[in-house]
Amino acid sequence: MSMTRKLLRFGKSLDFILAALKTIHLSDPVLKLTITMSKLAQSVFLIFDHIIFAHNLGIIKADKEKWSRYSSQCWLFSLILNLLRNSYDILSIISNEAKAQENRQRRGQYVNGGIEHSVTSRKPMGRVQILKKCCYENQPVVLDFVKNMSDLVLPLNSLGKIKVSGGIQGSLGLLSSAIGIATVWSPILKLVP
Repeated sequence: MSMTRKLLRFGKSLDFILAALKTIHLSDPVLKLTITMSKLAQSVFLIFDHIIFAHNLGIIKADKEKWSRYSSQCWLFSLILNLLRNSYDILSIISNEAKAQENRQRRGQYVNGGIEHSVTSRKPMGRVQILKKCCYENQPVVLDFVKNMSDLVLPLNSLGKIKVSGGIQGSLGLLSSAIGIATVWSPILKLVP
């Protein structure tokens, strides 16, 4: 199963390099840095993974443990960058919604043109309500965050930074894969750029 997955990913590293070339033109410096560096780290991760694959097939002789460690480090770096990007997106979304909420409160609706007759159209939302609204309206960001958090455990476990049972790894991998399938099935759930 693992060998088949590695075979299917063969050449994907070039796709990540091409994607990185597109993201260097983003206007937002945080997104430009995190997305571009993440794509490059994913590309290097896959190149190292290809070396391990070639070693397993007997095509080349390589220190499997060393290349596996390098591969996991690149994957971890990529996930950290993705999570930084997700956090930046989430904070921006919540901040913008809070400002919009504040502006709606300030404007209010005035009856008969006088402030003494002011009537607010809605009760102000609390922080939890704002968070729920932002999550509901920005599902791609939330799904990408959950997927990256699920994936984070795998390279950390490979590098020996944490100890996680195979069952938990499998469950988190299943969750990550389900989100990946959902984004392919329904492209509006895919986070872009």
